[in-house]
Amino acid sequence: MLVEHHGGQVPRSRAALEALPGVGRKTANVVLNSAFGEATMAVDTHIFRLGNRTGLAPGKNPYEVEMQLLKRVPPEYLVDAHHWLILHGRYVCQARKPQCWHCSVAAFCDFKPKRQRLIDPPLNDDRPQLTHEVALWEIRPTWHSAPRLSPGLWPPP
Repeated sequence: MLVEHHGGQVPRSRAALEALPGVGRKTANVVLNSAFGEATMAVDTHIFRLGNRTGLAPGKNPYEVEMQLLKRVPPEYLVDAHHWLILHGRYVCQARKPQCWHCSVAAFCDFKPKRQRLIDPPLNDDRPQLTHEVALWEIRPTWHSAPRLSPGLWPPP
């Protein structure tokens, strides 16, 4: 279909991408963002959880979370924001065991159980932990054995 309808070129519009078999809104957003540098927000399971858990972009479905994030994220950071949020959701704000003591933005988070996790991190885990240095939307994954906290990811609401 890509060859027949688009001359073998990846379409540059969301509608044309979503018309391709197996391509939904999230995949179209990933292609538009990664291949063409457009400011889109591809909401996967990590971003959906992060948006709702933190209060950054609450929504009942991925589309609502996407629309909230497009309003909240400053335009100059939108091209890279979904990558940063995915990494944060994958390695720090995990689904079953959020590592709030590693989170640089815990002070701005709406997640209720975070306070106990900030006080009582696991003591018997000597393995290096993946954490994020966060400074005004700049996340650089770094390996080290002691958590470091940095300035926040977004301004408080």
